[in-house]
Amino acid sequence: MPLLCLLILNINAQVFTSVTEDGGPGMGIDDFEVEPIFPGNDPDLLYFFQTRVFPYMPAREALASSTNQEQLIVLSFRMDTLGHISNRNIEYSTFLLMDNAFLQAFLNMPDWKPGIIDGKKIEMQVYLPIAYTYINNELNLRIEDDWLREESEEGRWLRYTLAGMIVVAIAAWGYMLLQKL
Repeated sequence: MPLLCLLILNINAQVFTSVTEDGGPGMGIDDFEVEPIFPGNDPDLLYFFQTRVFPYMPAREALASSTNQEQLIVLSFRMDTLGHISNRNIEYSTFLLMDNAFLQAFLNMPDWKPGIIDGKKIEMQVYLPIAYTYINNELNLRIEDDWLREESEEGRWLRYTLAGMIVVAIAAWGYMLLQKL
């Protein structure tokens, strides 16, 4: 029975977790023999989103004042052992006007190459943080490296959410242990 706990000790841009029996995120994963990858590499992933988000963006006038500053969106999805993508969600967004544009691109994202641990392809939950700006009619994207370590209100919100998941998971685990006694 897996411990239902999300521990992220070595945070890179993308966060990978195992999947528990009930379908929720499990333990943080960072010991890959082969990391899961988008077909191509990170520049291809960013190009994929850049070319597919732009056509769905809201009226450019609505964006002018807000996207001169960098915004953040965190996408999450389940990846099975074959790399098929499901359960696509927007976990967090600093600029709601752009959510639909990212969602439209996200819904068309192709399957990935799955990660390998101990010689086996594994099922996992993936969190993909994308920082972006819209300046002079150009959408600029990058993978956000420190999205869980930010000291902003947004970073705190995400840390508190993850901490809450840990508390609930530990409580559920304790309850299951008590049921066995």
